[in-house]
Amino acid sequence: MMKLVNTTQNKLIANDLKLATSFKDRLVGMMGRKNFPDGYALKLDKCNWVHTCFMRTPIDLIFLNKEGEVKQIVWKMSEWRFSPFVWSADSVIEIPSGRIDANTVSLGDKLDVEP
Repeated sequence: MMKLVNTTQNKLIANDLKLATSFKDRLVGMMGRKNFPDGYALKLDKCNWVHTCFMRTPIDLIFLNKEGEVKQIVWKMSEWRFSPFVWSADSVIEIPSGRIDANTVSLGDKLDVEP
């Protein structure tokens, strides 16, 4: 199990981080699920936008550049929406809405994946 840590603020973002590595994992993402375990998040590498088509619950999005710096945050993106294209982003973290807030992660913070 991997963790996502905000090293700038020394805060744990997620203790159950999944990496979407296959085409299917990336396509499906968090679709169709309504409940998620505490501490759950999904990381999509080589990604700078997402959609919430077929989602059953809102999500929060954290867009990171190659160095893990937070470039944009989208709070409470509801179902059947498309995020903005974040040209400077290299990956996106999807988290069930309400699990993090502005005190947990801010623009410019550095996030790291840890074992």
